[in-house]
Amino acid sequence: IVLYFHGHRANLRQDVFMRQRVPWQVSMSRTNAVLVAPQFAVNASDSSAGKLWQRGGLRQFINEAAGRLAAMHGDPRSEASFADLPVVIVAYSGGVSPAAWAIRNGDLGRRLRGVVLLDAAYGEMNVFADWVVRDRTTFLVSTYTSSTEGRNKELKTVLTVRGLTVQDA
Repeated sequence: IVLYFHGHRANLRQDVFMRQRVPWQVSMSRTNAVLVAPQFAVNASDSSAGKLWQRGGLRQFINEAAGRLAAMHGDPRSEASFADLPVVIVAYSGGVSPAAWAIRNGDLGRRLRGVVLLDAAYGEMNVFADWVVRDRTTFLVSTYTSSTEGRNKELKTVLTVRGLTVQDA
């Protein structure tokens, strides 16, 4: 499951579907994955995590998504398969806060396999560092522009100090 958290001033149809073309990108990657993209604050400068800040909120959301994916697939028996899929969180810009809360309180355990920050290093760097250091079978990728370059350097330093090898691509 690719779990996509949009940024500020966004809505799924206009920004994620039409402008960023995230579903198309996932489809064109030919990756064996399903895309789940929750709508957070609509067209607002708001990084609220919705119910993801609650203990087990991410697990509950993913379980609900498994049921909806099974219904879309047309076979209710497939819900168990969707409910066991590994999860990769992709956070764009202001989606960093929901991603941090999902890691902090989500209760997904080893199902959460990776996090990708797309120009999203605006804060919570210790949450991401703590998570990836705890389970070195996971991955963390952070891309940046000038607005998040400083925080990315901070993240790189924190990870290096904690004994992880960090690569620049």
